[in-house]
Amino acid sequence: MIMSVNSYMQAPPGIIPAYDNGWKFEEGYPKLTLFVPNEIVPALNVEVLKSAGAEIIGKTKDSVIVALPVSIVKQLISDSFSGKTVGESILYSVLTESAKESLKDVPLLKVVDAIVANTVKEVGVYTVTFKSPTYFPSILHAIFASITVSSFTVAGGYALAYAKRKEDHAKLGLKYGIYLALISITIQGLVTGHEMGVAVAEWNPEKFAAMEANTPTFIEKIVAFLAYGDSNAKIPEYYKIPDEFKPPLIVHYLYYTKIILAILLGLAALIVSYMLIKNKDFPYAYLIAFPVIAQVISFLGWAVREIGRKPWTIYGIMDVATAHTINPPSAGAAALIAVYLTAILAALIFASYKFLWRG
Repeated sequence: MIMSVNSYMQAPPGIIPAYDNGWKFEEGYPKLTLFVPNEIVPALNVEVLKSAGAEIIGKTKDSVIVALPVSIVKQLISDSFSGKTVGESILYSVLTESAKESLKDVPLLKVVDAIVANTVKEVGVYTVTFKSPTYFPSILHAIFASITVSSFTVAGGYALAYAKRKEDHAKLGLKYGIYLALISITIQGLVTGHEMGVAVAEWNPEKFAAMEANTPTFIEKIVAFLAYGDSNAKIPEYYKIPDEFKPPLIVHYLYYTKIILAILLGLAALIVSYMLIKNKDFPYAYLIAFPVIAQVISFLGWAVREIGRKPWTIYGIMDVATAHTINPPSAGAAALIAVYLTAILAALIFASYKFLWRG
């Protein structure tokens, strides 16, 4: 459920990216498909709407399907959350003359909410988040990330136990953990990670451009082949993205740090597996670093996913400034949550100490 909602935030259903072998920002992309209720359609000046970059792409029984530039969607959402009326918003400029007078004092949120609610209804109220084009690769990547981190954690714990006591059950646990870790990190890199990368390249081209910004030229053909299946394909140029759509450059460094650490961790798992199969001696206590490294890689992957989404909170719909809460917690509430989480962490450390070190 969490991954479905996060996937919706990464790429909502109906999003039309701004990259197609070249950026299309000047043509009004990226665009978002909205189902405008029939009762609202007569109030809209279609010609003015088209001049603003909107496209009428179809109809349903109750709606007209409009592909609207996300810059307009973002502004409408922002104005709605700011409490503006229709007359104070950009929507006023695309209304017919007869509608301007009757709607100018109506809260913009009421109109926008009607369009959003109708869009969700048309897509599927209970399935809209699962229909994100990035959901399936995202959930697979998350599942194998958790399996990989868990198996390296098992391997590290039993490695420390085996180094201290040389008991057969500890060695068996180490073998189970490290063999599973080797299999899962291989699948994660070659299968689910690849599919995740392809999805990002297609549906979040700005993030993909940030991930590959400053990539050495000799690697570009490899990246292009992995992302598009064509080594001659053009990788989106990060520095040509308008500032309003540009993710932070730190995404590039986080991404390649993650990739390098993952490769090194996979190679280490391969070496340890070989040593175990050959029954060779090895300073196994050092493998307690495996859980830490695996978790760092997982954090880096999540950071790339979330920071790469910036400046959006919901891609193409809501920016970070609009989503910023107007009801921050009190200092007391924040302190209580901090104490609670610290207590859980202390209990976890104590349990790990008793099991791994003293047990």
